[in-house]
Amino acid sequence: MTANAIWRNNPLTLMFRSPLLAAAAWIMISCLPATAASQDATTPFSDIQTIVDRGTLRVALLAKDIPPFLITAEDGTPTGIDVRIARGLADRLGVATEFVRSAETTDALVEQAASGQVDIAISFITRTMARSLRVRFSRPYVNEHVSLALNRRVALQTGLQCPNAPDDLASLASGNWKIGAQRGTVFEGALRNLGLEDSMTVFEDIGSMLAAVQSGTHIAGLGGEVALRYAMKLNPGLRIKVEICKVGEQKDNIAVAIRPDAPNLKDFIDIAFDNVAIQLDANGVLRAESDWIF
Repeated sequence: MTANAIWRNNPLTLMFRSPLLAAAAWIMISCLPATAASQDATTPFSDIQTIVDRGTLRVALLAKDIPPFLITAEDGTPTGIDVRIARGLADRLGVATEFVRSAETTDALVEQAASGQVDIAISFITRTMARSLRVRFSRPYVNEHVSLALNRRVALQTGLQCPNAPDDLASLASGNWKIGAQRGTVFEGALRNLGLEDSMTVFEDIGSMLAAVQSGTHIAGLGGEVALRYAMKLNPGLRIKVEICKVGEQKDNIAVAIRPDAPNLKDFIDIAFDNVAIQLDANGVLRAESDWIF
């Protein structure tokens, strides 16, 4: 069975496939024809014409999976929401996709676009001021709250509340508690910027971080709302000891990173997103994980 089939038949996925939710998802992501351009097309924009002449859109992906955005199928090929977006953009340019999957961190992924090794990079990339000095960014296609996975028992015993702002995370460390973050994410950088290195543990994946919070060795884990809620959906037993809370109203914007010498490609991607009406939040991602088509 392929990975797509596994996700499609997952009981947790089927929970989001009611007629009402499916109708809402399709209205939100109504698609354009996939052949908006062809390899014979010409354009006055050299950055786009180079891609059309080459016949491929070069796309950088993370080496590791980040379900449901990036998943490795049983045959080794990438799939997931971000892969569908990349293929949809290539279809609209009338070209094939060429995936480069060697970056171990998001910053390394952005650097591949910044150096021109690829045309775009996509793997749930957060737009930041620092990264915007290296690459162009599309408009966001996902908005998510900065969130915290909190150990329920310890929070009840100590009266701990979810922080109202990232700066308030320091209060969690004041009780000699450990806080987790996933390696290579903006959340790891945020904890370091707050001077919490001594209270921080860096995890290789969200699952390991949530397991540490569940066991009580860590009071909390900082992450994005989508990744945390998706991991909880895959492991409902975590809900007994772990709750997800938003850190104030701060949101992360997820976008496509585009090589800096391709302004017209950026405009093309923005227009494609506008026409597909793509703007997902955490709940939208969970609904769209199997039925979504770009």
